[in-house]
Amino acid sequence: SKPGAEEGAKPMALDVATRAKLERPTVEQYAERQ
Repeated sequence: SKPGAEEGAKPMALDVATRAKLERPTVEQYAERQ
């Protein structure tokens, strides 16, 4: 496997996890507004 591909996948996985953590409270707040 290419080292570059693995290095590129790690930040993407972290970004997805970070987005999920940031989006969850947003979804909860949106539900509370309704």
